Amino acid sequence: MRLRMASGWLGGLLVVALAASAVAQAPSAVKARPAWNVAEATARLIVTKEQDDFFLTRLPARTGDKPVAAVRAFVLTNEVMTRVVWSDESQVTVMVDVRDAKRGQLVKIYAVPGDKRAEPGPSTLVDPTPLRGRAQRTAGMDLPRSLADVQMLETRVDGRPIWFTVSDSSKLPTTFKDWYRGDWTRKNHLVDLQTWLVIPVAGRYRFGLAGVASAWLLIDGRPVLEHPAHQPYDKWTSGEDVLLEPGLRRLQVRTVCRQEIDTGLAWKRADEPGAATNMVMLTGGDLREGRWETLDRIVHPFATAESGAAYRFAGVDEVFVPFTLKDGSSCWGTNHVARWHVRGGQELGSGVTVATVLRKSQLPAGVTVTAAAASGETASYEAVLAYDGPVWSEAEVSTRITGIPAACYVDDRVHPIIRVRTTAADGLPYDLVCDFEFTDGSRTNRTDQLVTDRGWARVHLSEMEAGTLARLSWSLRHHGVEVNRGAARFLR
Repeated sequence: MRLRMASGWLGGLLVVALAASAVAQAPSAVKARPAWNVAEATARLIVTKEQDDFFLTRLPARTGDKPVAAVRAFVLTNEVMTRVVWSDESQVTVMVDVRDAKRGQLVKIYAVPGDKRAEPGPSTLVDPTPLRGRAQRTAGMDLPRSLADVQMLETRVDGRPIWFTVSDSSKLPTTFKDWYRGDWTRKNHLVDLQTWLVIPVAGRYRFGLAGVASAWLLIDGRPVLEHPAHQPYDKWTSGEDVLLEPGLRRLQVRTVCRQEIDTGLAWKRADEPGAATNMVMLTGGDLREGRWETLDRIVHPFATAESGAAYRFAGVDEVFVPFTLKDGSSCWGTNHVARWHVRGGQELGSGVTVATVLRKSQLPAGVTVTAAAASGETASYEAVLAYDGPVWSEAEVSTRITGIPAACYVDDRVHPIIRVRTTAADGLPYDLVCDFEFTDGSRTNRTDQLVTDRGWARVHLSEMEAGTLARLSWSLRHHGVEVNRGAARFLR
């Protein structure tokens, strides 16, 4: 059995895919954990509530040999409201109301099979505040001129972010005044807005932004409109028509403000005079992934990944992105071991939590967790990692050779030492690859692994006679990328 699902992350985009394969085992005597609430359902999705009171999630359009005819959700034993907002041949997208649940509680979403696939119906469930915002104080007083400037401001934030939801963009000014605690310098606050639209039919749509501050509109992560700074608050900027296919579309606005958010957001069909009345904001909650569980298996794999602060080295184009991988698999009736590997074969070890670093040029990259139960059943989940956030730091690194005199006899013994100095954080792994060229024409090399202590490290190479060595070169590498190199030639 194979299932695939996909979604995204705000701020540093994380996309996740599911690829479950297992050795089938009938767990008839095994009790589901947590308890199974819907007897007619054979599969469910387990999602952990975060900060959003409403969120979106996707289920396969079929369970077994039948289509998903209805979706029901429970928190503990209490049923919560759901609404099918979109469906197609592969997936059913559902909005879930979890206002009464506490953060960290499990939400159990059941796919109930039937004769006909569930279709979007009347708006029985409505998010009253479908525009979500996140604001955080950042450095500087000038308004950004590009999205690159906005990403730079991300690396200069201080204090905790403030989250809020409003019914529409006209209510944004009231949110900022409630929590603004600025000083006379009126520092910028970085603001990210998010909502989801249901596009009923394919066509060309036009979007508009307004406000004093500069702002950028992104649809499904793609920039489509830029609003310049220092405009009258009621002057609108409209971009070119955007061709959109039917379905769910995520709208994000990136902007800054000092005292209050005055950003306006509007949209319409390109061939119609007024605003699109059949395209209302759905919710500002995230599209969430979860653990897919079925009654015919005891192992249900799942994993989450969180990106850290990306960094680079001066003079090197490559960017390094740290990820923290967490196993969220469930195993009914017994325990399991989680093993991790990168698509292509690189092993990352085993454990509930694994830290790794990937090069940005390698992204998106698939990382698979394989959950192996004590009973012998196994199942795998693949997370496809991506990153579109800023570079948070740039480190300097240098190397030099010591232990070799400027002049010596050919039979003198020399003991080369490669010394490393860097401004990068301690604990980062490096490989020092040294290549020896001898006077008789032979060559050899060695690789030493090292980490720095307070920014320093040194590697003692083999002792040898000076007269036997013609050239010594070295390359300092971080995750396979050369960050510094050097060479010493022995002249006669």
